[in-house]
Amino acid sequence: MPSSRVAQLESEGDIAADYLEELLDIADLDGDLDMDVEGDRAAVSIVGADLNQLVGRDGEVLEALQELTRLAVYR
Repeated sequence: MPSSRVAQLESEGDIAADYLEELLDIADLDGDLDMDVEGDRAAVSIVGADLNQLVGRDGEVLEALQELTRLAVYR
């Protein structure tokens, strides 16, 4: 993968991580963010002791967070 594409993906990951960090602060949840480039996409993981609220019933909250984060990155 060209270095310019990697740099773009890293930038997208940084935007997503910043967005999620703000959401965690607003929700008063503790969590560490881990950003990586996997294949042809940026991946951000939230790691913490009790993040069940971020998953929700049947993953509904998680799906919404993923969509909101995508919108924040590509706005």
